[in-house]
Amino acid sequence: MGSTCSCHAGNKDDETTTLDAGYTNEVGLGAPKDIIKPDGKLPEESPTEIANTDAAEGEVNESNAEPPKVDEQAPGFRVSSDSAHFHREVGNEASGDNGEEEFQERTYKELVRRSGEPEEQAKPGKVTRRPSSENITFDDYTKKHAHLFDKVLELEKPDGWVLKKEVESVSIYTKEMPGQRLLYFKGTTEMPVAGGIPEALKKLFKTEDRPKWDDLCSYAETPQYYPPLYKYAYAQLNAPAPIISKRDILTLGRFRFEADGAVVVALHSEELKDAYPSRSDYVRVNFKEGGYVIRPKNEKGDVLHVTWTGLVDPQGWLPTWVVNHAVIKQGLSLAKLRSYILSTSK
Repeated sequence: MGSTCSCHAGNKDDETTTLDAGYTNEVGLGAPKDIIKPDGKLPEESPTEIANTDAAEGEVNESNAEPPKVDEQAPGFRVSSDSAHFHREVGNEASGDNGEEEFQERTYKELVRRSGEPEEQAKPGKVTRRPSSENITFDDYTKKHAHLFDKVLELEKPDGWVLKKEVESVSIYTKEMPGQRLLYFKGTTEMPVAGGIPEALKKLFKTEDRPKWDDLCSYAETPQYYPPLYKYAYAQLNAPAPIISKRDILTLGRFRFEADGAVVVALHSEELKDAYPSRSDYVRVNFKEGGYVIRPKNEKGDVLHVTWTGLVDPQGWLPTWVVNHAVIKQGLSLAKLRSYILSTSK
């Protein structure tokens, strides 16, 4: 899914110095336009045909694929009236009369209602809307991009990961993949958050607040978002040392609710050449794949387990051994985010 970002041209000063962290640890997503009814029920919606995907975007059209099988005993999401936890409910209560087709929309509206945030509107910005996001339901959109979410869930699994470091309640791992010269990274942590998943997502997905918790980030903005389908996020990052070139990054983020109570955020780099062309004073980072998995760890839902994982290429003239030596710092950026969430949550 990730597009090819421009390479560094001429900054040979990168050749012998390691990188600092946090190039990619952020994405923003919005809130829905619909409002849940006072009785807690959602209005019926008729199925919407999936729009054909623009081939230029490289997105997968799964409109003709059979919907995934759903275990009728699998738990769904529902936020209780007295806590921020997504309680488990079975069968039709979790998925609605139309089964899995309504699950994402129903769950998302419940999450927004519990967050206490005002309704947000779409932000078109100066970027052309992605064609595959038009005339489509939230549930169909997540099915179309299922391979991205499934990849993040695969990276969450413990298989093949090597523990490298533990800092500030964050465990950092790396992993080799066949045919890949760069190492994957993974950071995991648990944190108490009084507002549960809604509160954590509100902090995580506020693009413009990244400079508040990432000391390397000098500027961040939202080029475009169409909630709850996708959001672009752009950030500029200062160099951790004078001889390292500054970086910038443009990511595309999508998210999906899981029947076991988790939220998966899938990220990858994207090019918007007209609106956000590569700059001579920055090296464009390429976040190839990855994202977040956030899971409630207790019945009340105020303790969360967070996984931040992926594959990032900082680009430029940095040799592979330097990039792989510094990759653990990508995971350490989760410690910065964790501190910010803990210090600002209700």
